[in-house]
Amino acid sequence: MAKGIDINIMMLGGRRCGKTSVLASIEEQLDSKLESGDLSIQPSGAQTICALDEKRQEMTDIYKMGRLNKGYTPDDTPTLEIMEYDLTFKLQSKPNGKINMHFYDFPGEWLRKEKFEEHYDEMATLIKKSSVFIVAIDTPFLMENPAGEDMNYCNRITDMVKNEFDENKKNGMFIFVPLKCERYIHQNEFGKVIEKVKETYKSLLDRIKSEYNHAKFEIVITPIETMGNLEFKRFEKNAVSAMTPIYNFVSKEGNMPKAPQPQNCELPAILILLYLLEAAKESKNKGGSIWEKLFRTLFENFFKMPSAKDFMMESEKLKAMLAEKKNSFEMVKDPLKLCKTKVGMF
Repeated sequence: MAKGIDINIMMLGGRRCGKTSVLASIEEQLDSKLESGDLSIQPSGAQTICALDEKRQEMTDIYKMGRLNKGYTPDDTPTLEIMEYDLTFKLQSKPNGKINMHFYDFPGEWLRKEKFEEHYDEMATLIKKSSVFIVAIDTPFLMENPAGEDMNYCNRITDMVKNEFDENKKNGMFIFVPLKCERYIHQNEFGKVIEKVKETYKSLLDRIKSEYNHAKFEIVITPIETMGNLEFKRFEKNAVSAMTPIYNFVSKEGNMPKAPQPQNCELPAILILLYLLEAAKESKNKGGSIWEKLFRTLFENFFKMPSAKDFMMESEKLKAMLAEKKNSFEMVKDPLKLCKTKVGMF
């Protein structure tokens, strides 16, 4: 009897754009949202537990020396290898069935020209084995682009996905996640960020729409605030003439905030889980005829779980959570009708 099912999620993004912070915030914020219900989320394995705990501590520690409205430069220490982070969803009432999400985070430095060729095969392997893709975007570089250089490596990511994505897959999900977007959200420029993402990643979006139009691909743009009270202020040239982003702590109360105040960080995980449940439901209703390759085995195992029916019942609760956040994301393509939010147009 299957103990659970596994879904692979690849995180794409440039150097120090905040991919690991996303996962730490997802687990913490979604856990608080689910605490009164049957569904729960938890990190799985020592590596994930330690990594996410260290990241949360790192995010909190920057407030100890910070000063309100004074410039702050984020840590620029690079990661060196592919990391796997595992988050598990289970039901408190029937813990013998689990949904395991495996997030793969590669160093953003690998997208640089001098590293790209060396590590291309490793990244290509992850693309082939994954069905969900989170494209993490550094919003200040997206919106301002002070150096005239693609610091989000959107063209390189687009070409890599085009080259390595298995075109025989009949389903999948792309979630574009603008990060470090607090300033733009606070200035009511949510729409500008969404449109800039569509403009910048148009080639990838067009490919998904045209060549994969027959398939069940969900596309979502969901800006999230991993800090909530740390706003991008300006770019400054550093000693080697590169552009360094400067951030300011902000507070409505006029006092230095003591900890991050994340917003909407739970949305990527809710979307992925809801996608999986709705795709499984359609697979069962249609006899699995359109669900080939990777997902065929996945869904067969899902329906062997004693808790499968109970997981399905969670779909409406997850949809209700999305409805509460309907102004915080945009569904660009929604064939499974995960929510009632108006689908955007290319």
